[in-house]
Amino acid sequence: SLQPGHFQAVHHPLKLRRRPLGSRTLGKWVDETEIVKVLEGPLRPDGYLLVPIVGGSGTGKSHLVRWVYERVQGRDNWEVRYLAKNRTSIRRVIEIVIEGLEGPAIEKAREALLRAPAQSESEEILAERLLDELALITSEESVGETDITDRRAAQMAAKLRRQLPDVLRDPVVRRRLTAEGAVIPRLVGLAVRGRSDGDGLDDDAMSVVDDDLPLEFEQLGEVSKQAKTLLGQMASNLTIRSSAVKLINAALPSAVKRVFVSSQVDLIEVFREVRRELLAAGRDLVLFIEDLTVLHGVEREFLDAIVEPARSPDGNLCGLRLLFAVTEGHFDGLDTVRTRCDDAYWLGSSYGPGGVGEEEAISFLGRYLNASRHDPEDVANWWSNRQSESWMQNACHACDYQVECHETFGSSEEGYGLYPFNPAAVNRFVASLSVERFDPRVVVREMINRFLTVASSDFSRGGFPSDELVGPFDERSEPLDPMVQAGLKSRRPGDFAQVVNLMRYWSDQSGAVGDEILGAFGIRALDEFDASPRTRSVAMRKTASRGPSGQLAGQEAGVGVDDETIESRLRSPWAAIFDELNGWVGNRRGLSAAATNHLKKLVHKSVTDNLDYSALPVNLGESFNEQNRFDLRRHVFIAGSVTDQVRGDPMVSIE
Repeated sequence: SLQPGHFQAVHHPLKLRRRPLGSRTLGKWVDETEIVKVLEGPLRPDGYLLVPIVGGSGTGKSHLVRWVYERVQGRDNWEVRYLAKNRTSIRRVIEIVIEGLEGPAIEKAREALLRAPAQSESEEILAERLLDELALITSEESVGETDITDRRAAQMAAKLRRQLPDVLRDPVVRRRLTAEGAVIPRLVGLAVRGRSDGDGLDDDAMSVVDDDLPLEFEQLGEVSKQAKTLLGQMASNLTIRSSAVKLINAALPSAVKRVFVSSQVDLIEVFREVRRELLAAGRDLVLFIEDLTVLHGVEREFLDAIVEPARSPDGNLCGLRLLFAVTEGHFDGLDTVRTRCDDAYWLGSSYGPGGVGEEEAISFLGRYLNASRHDPEDVANWWSNRQSESWMQNACHACDYQVECHETFGSSEEGYGLYPFNPAAVNRFVASLSVERFDPRVVVREMINRFLTVASSDFSRGGFPSDELVGPFDERSEPLDPMVQAGLKSRRPGDFAQVVNLMRYWSDQSGAVGDEILGAFGIRALDEFDASPRTRSVAMRKTASRGPSGQLAGQEAGVGVDDETIESRLRSPWAAIFDELNGWVGNRRGLSAAATNHLKKLVHKSVTDNLDYSALPVNLGESFNEQNRFDLRRHVFIAGSVTDQVRGDPMVSIE
């Protein structure tokens, strides 16, 4: 993770909405500083304050938790504990909470952690232990049955208690579940080492899902008779499969705790002692949790512990403040926790109007670009010796080309130069990455980490911007007109790819790329025949004059006066399919399954209609269709599609 100085240098305040957990209203737009004020504010009457930050993977939840943490340092009456998302095992969670504190339950927890199997055994042995515990716990009547009132559900639970342990103990099933990349090694790794940067895991990674189980026909051949019976039923019956997965996940926290922590650790009593000791010292316990997934295995017990009132007949406890990141829907079914939370702060705005705008995206990217231009040691020193909020220096101020560079490529609101991007490129690249929402993690990964690395290689060999560089943005970006591409390829074969990529991403609204941008990248200027038809049309019309007949000059040269395009005359879904075909030309991009299917249907209908209704109709009768003599799947083939097709011996092949 980033050091404090670098973290602050790239931090950009993203848009937040405040609303209660479970609410379907949009909520109110707020600034991130409000979270600091809320966390520092009064506690609830019960003596605690729970503040959730909610959003999907990559929206910046953990980043925001850390930013607030950095802002509230140095308070004498706060005992702060920080649980990072990455490299925080279950064992480490408990160690952080009890660090520097004493008491019978705390000492017992320390001793139990030292004796836990995870302290001395290999991950392979721990995987076997975890399966053993799951088999044992799933056979117990109390697991997952607290809410069962339906007779059929009770019968299903009883059936699974009898049969599921045999499945979990079967040698063949165990080999499948403990194979490299399978669910059990994943769960063991999370419990032992915690999350890691870029692991791509979400809430599902902390549980077992249907796909984790060996339910394919070829996987059932060698299993025992008892296991095969239940696995076969699970494969064919969704109700049985869902009930089995639910029972395994209900048993998983207890199994994980027994193997990696110890069943001897009473987390509720540990928290009571921690809070009693801090009450005596006149301090509040303040917890920052980057992601609740770090509590995998002890989450329910942890949540039960933190919502204990500070005042009770059993004794008083210190105040507790908790700021944590969580995915939407995580507390579904946990009303006791959800109803005790204060308003949540939601991340995950769309890109465009009503969400993260173009200028905000430019500002976000500009901070990363500026930080990347400085020596890391300088950034760390500036942060350590800061005297004000304006501590970060602008690398552009020391650049001899600042004026020309900013005029050519633009700058952010903070004055950070955008080179090698320009505003148009930032907008198009970010838009292509923002399918469902603006995703800070993806933007940084693709437009900073990967982009600058590949761009450096491109510049060294005079090939910026290469197809490799813009590849991740290609599928969801507007293609260049095929006719323009064909003309460029014949006239400029040497820099064809560079020019096409610049025109797709760096061009202005008219489709033009400035000579200054081209020159900065070592590319000669475009002539009027290199530009897009729209660019040439607009440019020529501006200089055209009316003749005696009122005709536009230049019209005889083939320049139309109507801007209407083929796409504009097509209805859904054909406009989108035509757009796809522009990228499909020249094998630049595979044709989607939907477009392939629509086109094959169109071809099939055109052929059959022509047989029946053409000027010289060929009436083949009903048997022609009934016998599938001209079959849509077998006899029409489109090359360059992403979907599998029956090639066979097609009657119509489109390439």
